[in-house]
Amino acid sequence: MKPFIESQSDEIAANFLALKARDRYAIDMAASVNIGDKPRDLEAGERAGVGTNILFTGGGPAAGEGGQS
Repeated sequence: MKPFIESQSDEIAANFLALKARDRYAIDMAASVNIGDKPRDLEAGERAGVGTNILFTGGGPAAGEGGQS
């Protein structure tokens, strides 16, 4: 399967879609949260003016480590 964003022009298109959604649905981008699994996802969120950008890697603490006791 090919990645969703394959080139710089695709990244620009993804950013355009975020801004189009902002305008269509009156989304407050500064109050929004963007969650991605690649650094480029966070870069796209920053370009779109998203206030909080989170990188989710799925590599949290292993069972029994760092959790509540």
